[in-house]
Amino acid sequence: MATDIIKSVFEISSFIHNQIFLCKSNNEHVHKLQRVFYSLEEPLNKLKANEELATSKLQVLHDLVYIINDIKKYLEKKYFKSKAFRFVRAKKFKEILEGFQQDLNEQVNLLSLGVLTEVNENVNDIKVDVKDISNKMDDLATQITKLTNEKQVVQSEPAVFNFNDLQEKDFQQMFSLEPFGAGIIRVVLNTNHNNVIDSFVLMNAKNVLESGGKEEKAKFCFSSWDRDGGGGLSEEEIYNSMYDVLRLKTLHKFGLMFDNKYWIQGFERQSKIQRDQFYQSMEKEVVKQAEELSIGNLIREILKSSKMNSDNEIEIDSFVSYCIKQNSSLLDIFVDSLCTVMSIERKKNDNDNEKKSNVNIVKNITQKKTIQQPKKIQQPKQIQQPKQIQQRKQIQEKQKTNNMHFINVNKKKEYVTDVWKNLGQSQQSKLFIFNNGKTVKKKAHGWDYIKGSKVMAHNTGRYHYRIRIDSHNRSSNPYLMIGITPSDSDNRTYSTGYCMSGNDTGQWDGRYSLNKCSPYGDGYVITSGDIVHVIVDTNAKNLSFNLNDRELGVCQSDIPTNCVLSVDLYSPGDQITILGIDGSDVLVHNEQQQIQEQEKQQQSEIQWDKTISGSTVTFQLGNTKLTNYAKDSWRGMRSKQIFTSGVHNIKIKVNKLSSQGVGHGAIMVGVCDSNHRGVNYTSPNGFIYYSYNGVKYSNSKDTAYGSAWNTGDIIEIKIDMNQRQLSFKHNNKDLGVAYSNIPSSVRLACDLYYYEDSITIIEYKQEQGQKQQKVQQQEHIHVQWDQSISGSNVSFQLDNTKLINYSNNAWRGMRSKQIFTSDIHIIKIKVNKLSSQGVGHGAIMVGVCDSNHRGVNYTSPNGFIYYSYNGVKYSNSKDTAYGSAWNTGDVIEIKIDMNQRKLSFKHNNKDLGVAYSNIPRSVRLACDLYYNEDSITIIEYKKQQQVQQQKEIQWDQSVSDSNISFELGNTKLTCNSNSAWRGMRSKQIFTSDIHIIKIKVNKLSSQGVGHGAIMFGICQSNHRGVNYTSPNGFIYYSYNGVKYSNSKDTAYGSAWNSGDIIEMKIDMNQRQLSFKHNNKDLGVAYSNIPSSVRLACDLYYNHDSITIIEYKKQQQVQKQQKVQQQQKEIQWDQSVSDSNISFELGNTKLTCHSNNAWRGIRSKQIFTSGVHIFKIKANQLKGQGHGSIMIGVCQSNHRGVSYTSPNGFTYYSYNGVKYSNNKNTAYGSAWNPNDIIEITIDMNQRKLSFKHNSKDLGVAYSNLPSSVRLACDLYYNEDSITVLGYKKQGQVQQQSEIEWDKSISDSNISFELGNKKLTCHSNNSWRGIRSKQIFTSGVHIFKIKANQLKGQGHGAVMIGVCQSNHRGVSYTSPNGFIYYSYNGDKYSNNKNTAYGSAWNPNDIIEIKIDMNQRKLSFKHNSKDLGVAYSNIPSSVRLACDLYYNEDSITVLGNQKEGQSEIEWDKSISDSNITFELGNKKLTCHSNNSWRGIRSKQIFTSGVHIFKIKANQLKGQGHGAVMIGVCQSNHRGVSYTSPNGFIYYSYNGDKYSNNKNTAYGSAWNPNDIIEITIDMNQRKLSFKHNNKDLGVAYSNLPSSVRLACDLYYNEDSITVLGNQKEGQSEIEWDKSISDSNITFELGNKKLTCHSNNSWRGIRSKQIFTSGIHVFKIKANQLKGQGHGAVMIGVCQSNHRGVSYTSPNGFIYYSYNGDKYSNNKNTAYGSAWNPNDIIEITIDMNQRKLSFKHNSKDLGVAYSNLPSSVRLACDLYYNEDSITVLGNQKEGQSEIEWDKSISDSNISFELGNKKLTCHSNNSWRGIRSKQIFTSDIHIFKIKANQLKGQGHGAVMIGVCQSNHRGVSYTSPNGFIYYSYNGDKYSNNKNTAYGSAWNPNDIIEITIDMNQRKLSFKHNSKDLGVAYSNIPRSVRLACDLYYNDDSITVLEYTIKKAPKKTQ
Repeated sequence: MATDIIKSVFEISSFIHNQIFLCKSNNEHVHKLQRVFYSLEEPLNKLKANEELATSKLQVLHDLVYIINDIKKYLEKKYFKSKAFRFVRAKKFKEILEGFQQDLNEQVNLLSLGVLTEVNENVNDIKVDVKDISNKMDDLATQITKLTNEKQVVQSEPAVFNFNDLQEKDFQQMFSLEPFGAGIIRVVLNTNHNNVIDSFVLMNAKNVLESGGKEEKAKFCFSSWDRDGGGGLSEEEIYNSMYDVLRLKTLHKFGLMFDNKYWIQGFERQSKIQRDQFYQSMEKEVVKQAEELSIGNLIREILKSSKMNSDNEIEIDSFVSYCIKQNSSLLDIFVDSLCTVMSIERKKNDNDNEKKSNVNIVKNITQKKTIQQPKKIQQPKQIQQPKQIQQRKQIQEKQKTNNMHFINVNKKKEYVTDVWKNLGQSQQSKLFIFNNGKTVKKKAHGWDYIKGSKVMAHNTGRYHYRIRIDSHNRSSNPYLMIGITPSDSDNRTYSTGYCMSGNDTGQWDGRYSLNKCSPYGDGYVITSGDIVHVIVDTNAKNLSFNLNDRELGVCQSDIPTNCVLSVDLYSPGDQITILGIDGSDVLVHNEQQQIQEQEKQQQSEIQWDKTISGSTVTFQLGNTKLTNYAKDSWRGMRSKQIFTSGVHNIKIKVNKLSSQGVGHGAIMVGVCDSNHRGVNYTSPNGFIYYSYNGVKYSNSKDTAYGSAWNTGDIIEIKIDMNQRQLSFKHNNKDLGVAYSNIPSSVRLACDLYYYEDSITIIEYKQEQGQKQQKVQQQEHIHVQWDQSISGSNVSFQLDNTKLINYSNNAWRGMRSKQIFTSDIHIIKIKVNKLSSQGVGHGAIMVGVCDSNHRGVNYTSPNGFIYYSYNGVKYSNSKDTAYGSAWNTGDVIEIKIDMNQRKLSFKHNNKDLGVAYSNIPRSVRLACDLYYNEDSITIIEYKKQQQVQQQKEIQWDQSVSDSNISFELGNTKLTCNSNSAWRGMRSKQIFTSDIHIIKIKVNKLSSQGVGHGAIMFGICQSNHRGVNYTSPNGFIYYSYNGVKYSNSKDTAYGSAWNSGDIIEMKIDMNQRQLSFKHNNKDLGVAYSNIPSSVRLACDLYYNHDSITIIEYKKQQQVQKQQKVQQQQKEIQWDQSVSDSNISFELGNTKLTCHSNNAWRGIRSKQIFTSGVHIFKIKANQLKGQGHGSIMIGVCQSNHRGVSYTSPNGFTYYSYNGVKYSNNKNTAYGSAWNPNDIIEITIDMNQRKLSFKHNSKDLGVAYSNLPSSVRLACDLYYNEDSITVLGYKKQGQVQQQSEIEWDKSISDSNISFELGNKKLTCHSNNSWRGIRSKQIFTSGVHIFKIKANQLKGQGHGAVMIGVCQSNHRGVSYTSPNGFIYYSYNGDKYSNNKNTAYGSAWNPNDIIEIKIDMNQRKLSFKHNSKDLGVAYSNIPSSVRLACDLYYNEDSITVLGNQKEGQSEIEWDKSISDSNITFELGNKKLTCHSNNSWRGIRSKQIFTSGVHIFKIKANQLKGQGHGAVMIGVCQSNHRGVSYTSPNGFIYYSYNGDKYSNNKNTAYGSAWNPNDIIEITIDMNQRKLSFKHNNKDLGVAYSNLPSSVRLACDLYYNEDSITVLGNQKEGQSEIEWDKSISDSNITFELGNKKLTCHSNNSWRGIRSKQIFTSGIHVFKIKANQLKGQGHGAVMIGVCQSNHRGVSYTSPNGFIYYSYNGDKYSNNKNTAYGSAWNPNDIIEITIDMNQRKLSFKHNSKDLGVAYSNLPSSVRLACDLYYNEDSITVLGNQKEGQSEIEWDKSISDSNISFELGNKKLTCHSNNSWRGIRSKQIFTSDIHIFKIKANQLKGQGHGAVMIGVCQSNHRGVSYTSPNGFIYYSYNGDKYSNNKNTAYGSAWNPNDIIEITIDMNQRKLSFKHNSKDLGVAYSNIPRSVRLACDLYYNDDSITVLEYTIKKAPKKTQ
């Protein structure tokens, strides 16, 4: 017993060391447990000290027992079972402790016995026992101390077996397994899912299997089956696990049969065939065992009986419960198999309460895991094509009934083996059968037959036999018959069956049918080596043949019910063999052949109508090929399709034309009336083109038309039903219209005369275009007639859209099935025929009727009619003149506007206006017909909202091939492949907002069991499309409605059908994807989708097709968040409802299904605060038309509203009263269907109010309960409502600007920065202000910055709120609530309370006005001061009081840091500095005297960065500009002042306090100076053209301004601010160029004017860093069409590129080579006019590369000089290029003709800006461009206007040969700034209005119509002048000095090209 105790203590110590304390040691529970172990020391020490006394020993051991109890108690703590404490063997440790305690108790009992009887005899033994215990406990305490003192405990690894290192022999030794079992046992025992098995797993697996209880075994089984460690079992995991364990069992069985040593050492040396045979034998045995054990049924039983989680997997609790309760056989099979493999003798433990194993390894696995192990990546599933799966099952079931034997290979293909059947002794002497029964050989002359052994029963699919003709002698008696015969026949094939003949009388080969011979095929000869493919279709009951893969067609129809393969042989030596597919067995593979057949059938959409044909015409190639086998007699055929509208193009190929027709045959093709049997040249209903002579025939008349046909010709037939015309093309030659006014309903038809004349339909398509789109829309018309109210006198055709009256002068009425209650519906009606009895106008009434009436009736007040006879409108027996009488062929358009309750009509596109207003709320389309054969057709229906939103999504065809076709403006996809995936993605990429796309399923292949195979969803934007194996595709699948991603499918929706509508919602705000299927919301399919996706689609079957019918985008705008919350925020609590209420439209629509019994419902949401608004629509109301619906609120703990309850507050539909507590009060009015009820639940004021059809009914109930729900009660069956929307008022209002109410303020407060900055200018008196905004609800947050505070540095500023009707805050008023800057107290009603702290300059105060809770709180420099005031007034304003002069605050709002604009302080400047470009540009106008300026902004903290551009520098090219900072109280920088800190342009020195120090370099024009003012470190630094010059000055003053001094006249700089990189225009350095290069288009266009000499140019810009990309267009190239242009870069100090220079790097137009240093290398290709050359100058890597017409030519040069310019050389006269830059398509640059101007007009901004410098004299200018055609639009900005503020600027056009506009000239056409009049020829006319600075004038010169018009600030002033000259220029006249305009934009609209 002592040994057992010692062992237990050791196990405890070792276990704790390895498993328990694997957490941080700072947890109190760990310390408590540690202290318990330490408590062992005291009794053990006593035991050592008193070891002689047995009683003391007894006491010590008693103490040990109590301590062990304490340990167990602490192990029950929740902490030791949590994720934080990685105590993964808690149960095992507890069990060891129990064993230890039991051993101790036994020792206590022994000691007790020893004390009483034999104390002295047991002392020595006890001493040993106690010392051992003491030592082990000491070790245990030491280990615990060590573990708990460590900061991070590291687990010491137990003994493990690593799968990667484990040898096969190790497994073999442990489990007596063969090497094949190693991989399987690893998976089975890898219960930790970490690919490592430790010693516990191996030991305890055997322990659980051997003696564990049922629960333990179930949990062990679960952990083993859960392959991915996900905590759930999928069906696939269970199947794989069971098959794996059966494989183990099979291997074990094989191991008994073979020598282990042989298999271990020699297996891999065996041949592949031997190994494969072994594996196949093993798999057959496994499948056999699985079938015998009914594994599949057992798994299905578990899946059916167990609870599934959201991933459709079995949860552990459900699995264990099932195994215990149901006594699972599957569990027993698994355990028994493992026991067999591991040589374990299993103990039968059927009772789960029996003693469990001492070692339990599954506790940690079956509990909720601490760390979720990542799932293993599963191999992609192979999606089996859905049609194949179904067919395979059918084949198996049907062929099992025919005793056919199958070998199951991977469950994918079924094969049947057929052999020649021995027919008895009589045949043995004549026929020799060998090769396992597959080959037969003829021995002697004479007819003998032989049959196959397999019976082909009716409706068992398609059978394929491949017969090889091994030997066939055709020289003497070449007879050979191959075919089928009845299975019970005992005679030759040709006499009792059907076959193809090898020879018939030596003339031709043909077919035999029941002893009758007839021709077959197109002429063939069977000889040795041929392969005959016999196809027996038992479904279609026909027999066909292929010879050497050539299709011969159908040989025989109506074959016998049960037949066999049969062959007749005649000549000795003839030999044939049955081949299998791929040389094996004969494939009965229905799916492949049926797929091929269906593909053939789908090659054309036109098919022939066999019902009218006899047996002499055969149909092949999916019913598209016709062949005549009659001899010299007409055989006719018509199409199944009937054509009534649209344009249809059919191509016919002429296969064969009989020589009897002089090589042209006798074929008539065309159309016939749809109710006739075909074309007939004698009939007036046939319209024909004739092959024999090319004439057209109809009604026995022939007319010359085309030419005679030949074999192989292509005939194209165009049936235009829109214009009722028929035309033909012959071999692409258009023969023109053959027939007009063909019947309104026709079929394609054909007549054939001579034997073997044959044609095939090779193509059918419908033309696209406006008329064709109508046809396609007609196929999907949604309006149909309600035949239930009609008699037999009205016929319905064309899918119920066409009406024909067959009554004689009696009204026959009809209404639509659809009822219209909302939206706008447009229906087009075509008048097919109008009776002559109605004077050619018939008698048809069309319009709408009340939905509960049977139709229109001119005497009824419920009918609203437009009448064909005379065009009047009729209603209630009154007629009113409206339109005009109708004629046959007219089109009537009906517009039913249910939004405005109006009905209007168009007649042949003429709008007749509104016919009726205030039509009923619910109507149907209706029609009445009077005369016999009067007829109309609905040709189009559209819902206006849908039409407006279509076609905004387009497919990216660049990733597709020809197997997908695109129609309907690129929105319709059709798959044209044969059972292969064809993918597509959208052009659009979605990264934000919500996108909703609706698609219509046009067609789904029957191969997909009617559901097709379409995958629709999204893919990551950089992928080519969706793919079910990719983790970047997210798919909804048509075949079965599952969702697919990353090779995993999950149940989601349902299989699709043709016509279904799939709506996809891509929510990029929440990164979610969801779907609706036919309006059923399927919920979110995928979350956390990629941040950038495209719409994508994959199609598999031929002709599968979808169309995008709608796309809409919901933007995430903060102010529209309320809108986005609609429709889905309210949800009904279905737990309180029964089945008598149904829920639709995402739970928002309720319908009652009880019979006159109240059915109630309440919302899930509980409302306790805020204002909640719901809109309810009454869909249907039964009781007297008003229904019985109660809507309102109930107390949140009640089940719903009840008019008898005091806790329900209701508005009642029946009579409009309000009900509560069994009392009703008049309130509103009774409801009607489609009424809108708006409910406002105001929980802030505890009030409930309603609106009825927008009429405000006022407050219905006050003092509501503090907690309510929306609730509804419905009484009558089919009463129904829908929640249209929900919005919640009271969200935080963001980004709203504050506006101060200046009406209550005087001049002592100034407002700056757009009214955001307040400054006090009083002397110690309070100056107050309040906001314009009044706040009554919501949460409003403002940030205030304290700019300047005077009083002791804290100022005296009071900020807070005041009651809205007060003038502002006042600390003495009870209506002001204030936070005070001086001491940080809060003030109200003359009382102050300590709250925050005194303010300092630049402090930030945040004010939160919460009007929902009526609270005011503050933050001070981000420190939350808490609520300052509660119960503030219900209506307040933001308010402020300032006391000291110059105290100032600014409302920051939401302005971001760094986005502030610089403002110059003009108050210290005179007129010698001008300010332009929004004050950013400074220009000096003094003569050599310093002119200074400083910023308004004062900088005291933060880092401020400015970029300055040097525009113009006069003094020796460097100017004299000083830029830097000055002390804030100084007027500016001065080099003599100690308060100025300067960087000087003239020499690049830095200046301060009259001292200069070398720093940078002298400035040049266009240099960029970057200034960094770091007030945090009080430092100033500069960059010069991106070169960092370092810190210029440290220890700046604490308060500075940006400042500048300019000296020379016209020196100028610009503050660039946040100008983006890459937006700079290129400027050419004209200083190095002569007149041989001209510059146009704002210097962008270069043209060479030299004669064959190089002319170079370089850019002004020098590039030293960054990446610069230019696009160059080659305008004109002279030399052999390629010109001689060199483009590239040159070193910055060189004049340009030169191919001989080592400093030029060139791409050459002439040959596409690159040139440098007189060396050329092949690089690109020669240039052509209009080519685009893209140049990338990468100065970061010093590389130069080019693209030529978007083709990347790669890096041309590396290691460029450190400083380069763009450069160009041109050689030939008129060679020309243009720098395209960022110019938008259609936009051009204006160029002014400076040749007519003098110096009094200056040109800036690339010639766009004009400024007048004359003194009160006109200065004119005209454009270089002359306008003679197209439309030219200019936008002009008025910069500065002098004369009385309106200037004197004349803008317009002048005749092109005049110098400009002049108001006295008849050739000038002017709009005048001074008074807004238009002037021409000394006459002025009132036109617009006087101009002001910054006005925008838009000028439109329309040379197509010779008109001139203007817009003034976007207001269209209309046409100013018509009939302007044919050739004009833009022109302008300016009068006053400094008047200035800028051309902002110039756009050209080209006139459309005329079509020939």
